[in-house]
Amino acid sequence: MDITSQVASQQAQSQLAALLSQGTYGYLLERIDGTIADTNDALTTMAGVSRADLLSGARTFTRHPDDEPRIRSIVASLTDGTRTTATFHARYQRPDASVWWAEISVSALHDPAGEVIGFAKLIRDITDELAEWRRLRGVEALWAELVHNSTSGYVVATPGGDVVDCNSALEGMLDRPRSELIGHPVLSLIADGDQAFARENLAKALAGAGPAQWRVRLARPAGDTFWVDLHPNPVHDSKGQVVNVGCVVQDARTEVAAEQRAALAEADLIHRSTHDSLTGVLHRAAVLDHVRKALNSAEPATLMFVDMDGFKSVNDHLGHPAGDTLLRVLAERIVAEVPEVAVWVASVAMNSP
Repeated sequence: MDITSQVASQQAQSQLAALLSQGTYGYLLERIDGTIADTNDALTTMAGVSRADLLSGARTFTRHPDDEPRIRSIVASLTDGTRTTATFHARYQRPDASVWWAEISVSALHDPAGEVIGFAKLIRDITDELAEWRRLRGVEALWAELVHNSTSGYVVATPGGDVVDCNSALEGMLDRPRSELIGHPVLSLIADGDQAFARENLAKALAGAGPAQWRVRLARPAGDTFWVDLHPNPVHDSKGQVVNVGCVVQDARTEVAAEQRAALAEADLIHRSTHDSLTGVLHRAAVLDHVRKALNSAEPATLMFVDMDGFKSVNDHLGHPAGDTLLRVLAERIVAEVPEVAVWVASVAMNSP
């Protein structure tokens, strides 16, 4: 039986026509002796050889020498019946010496007696695809190197919240080896007081709606905690499903300390602007502001004025330092005895002339 007749009887014509009409698959019908019985335009474009030259035997496909042993082994297994189909990658050389990569799916064709009489091959040019794959692998390798050599911590967690990877910087931050972190809940790394906040933001990150950065405290085995900034980044598969969450962990202790110093400085500035520097109680302007608010309030209020007899003689006979000490002591005693809500009332006398 002629091989072209055999392939027509062994393969559904509609399916084959659909594949060949797409123009992305080359088709090759090869006899057992290696000569070519049929091909299509897509394959001749890939190979840079005309269909007439291929069918006449004037030209053939030139395989890369390094691939020859592997391909011969595959052909042998198809010929002796070890297997009936195979898919593999191989390199071919065009007449202009350029090399292209092919993905080849080959099926053995048999005569009625079961003898192999040739091979039907579907061939796809994967040169660009393979180059992109290698580029991405290179990017991934570079990213992995950057992550593991970074001074910032990095942790990868499953959607369920279990740690699957981390870098050495995070090990150093937590004072824990990687082996103690893998497989444990990522929330267990966070201080108890921040876990509810972290759980909420992790859920938002998985949904793609969380903040780009959030601040929590991490806990060390010794019991101490420290501030970090977390930058979550959901990682998706080809279907858009979240497969894990990568998170950059940046030590925020310096920033938190600076913010605390700024807050204290601001509080001190506000305190200085409203309190008497000698006694530490509210000065006249601040007290008057409280009085105005009390008068405008529906709540009942009492204003008390306290005078000190003979205070001038203390300054005259014992000196102003003694008078200052008397004012400070009196202010401390009034503050200690009067309810906090009324302390501002007592300060009027402290600043009286």
